[in-house]
Amino acid sequence: MRERVAIICNNYLCYCYKQKLNGDNIEAALDYLASLETTTHFLLYRICHELYFNLFSGNTEKAAQIKKLLMKCGYQECMEYWQI
Repeated sequence: MRERVAIICNNYLCYCYKQKLNGDNIEAALDYLASLETTTHFLLYRICHELYFNLFSGNTEKAAQIKKLLMKCGYQECMEYWQI
């Protein structure tokens, strides 16, 4: 169930960023992703937290570094879909 909520949070953050929305639940979604256990199972969601935290904070340089890392790790299709 925690992973399903993480997926929803990730999709919500992606949508808000792509549509340039200041959704009411952005902070809650970020907090949820940050609260996930530090296990390998939730690693990608915790990395996504860092990516979106930096994007919404205006730190696009740091977000670009995270995107580049994810692409090196084989997540090219995700990054193209997310259009970040």
